[in-house]
Amino acid sequence: MKSNMNYELTKQLKEAGFPQGCTGNGYFVDNQGVEYKGGEHWKQFNYVPTLSELIEACGEYFYSLRRDYRADNGKPFFWAEINGGVTFDGVASKTPEEAVARLFICLNSDILDSNEKPTKKRN
Repeated sequence: MKSNMNYELTKQLKEAGFPQGCTGNGYFVDNQGVEYKGGEHWKQFNYVPTLSELIEACGEYFYSLRRDYRADNGKPFFWAEINGGVTFDGVASKTPEEAVARLFICLNSDILDSNEKPTKKRN
């Protein structure tokens, strides 16, 4: 398996309250990047969720995932958006999983001031 996000990002997800149980098709990673599937690993390592799990965890705030291309080198990057296209600084990422993980972290941690967090869920 090749990790779709680094250990530091999985640590931030865990600290922001992302569920760490083995409930889906994700896997666990230690601080050396070694990957583990299932078992009791959730107690000592960080869970690497699937894209579906990340989107579900963002709840009603998740609106869309957009791919764009960098003007300087033509490489793709991804944006996760809320409430009809609102994005936060720092959520542009190399993979869709990273982008939605960063969105979850923004929504569920103290990274944003209270006036920056969305207050109205989309209908």
